[in-house]
Amino acid sequence: MTALHTLFESHTPGLNAHFRDLPDSVSTSAPAVKLGLDRHPSDLRRLWEDWQSARTTRARADFDVLLEENQFVGFWAGVKRMGKEGDGTVVHGVDNEDAADEEADGEGGGGKADLKALAKGIGGKQIQDVLKV
Repeated sequence: MTALHTLFESHTPGLNAHFRDLPDSVSTSAPAVKLGLDRHPSDLRRLWEDWQSARTTRARADFDVLLEENQFVGFWAGVKRMGKEGDGTVVHGVDNEDAADEEADGEGGGGKADLKALAKGIGGKQIQDVLKV
């Protein structure tokens, strides 16, 4: 079965592949013939779909672990969850009491930062950029 999975891997580069993308030579390959799958194409299809499903599940689990390990993603995901009705937490903003100029915003300028609004600006592109590092 390992040889068949290796064959699937070599002809299925992405998780978005379909069984129909496999070349016909897979069904006549040595592993497929040895398992009698050359005579039962529906069994070959079922084995490929099971393999692809397990591969997708492993990839999703690995991705979830990666996201859990990343503090940037964890922080902003937590901020997005804060302040939902009924959970007792509300984010109104962050006061900088040391600010000399109350109207200035940004680094060293004082003012308020609405974390919920900032969190809405964090999307897939920003997360991809962080994970590339």
